[in-house]
Amino acid sequence: HEIEAYGHGLAEKPEIVALSKADALDEDTLKEQLKRLKKACKRTPYVISAASGQGVQEVLGALLAVIDETKAEEEHKESQEEWRP
Repeated sequence: HEIEAYGHGLAEKPEIVALSKADALDEDTLKEQLKRLKKACKRTPYVISAASGQGVQEVLGALLAVIDETKAEEEHKESQEEWRP
């Protein structure tokens, strides 16, 4: 609810969810935290670690896909607008 309360259209923006600092968690804690985060956000989060590099390329790929999709949607919307002199 914090994002909605912030406003400014943030709640309507694409969202990528990640569990960071995965290298600092033991396997059981990691599984439990993933389970809790997945339940909270209703999607499978990425597991990342800046220290080890785990999952970083996957998240960057997901970000790039969202950026490309948003750009394509904006370009399509602009092309559908009727040109007027």
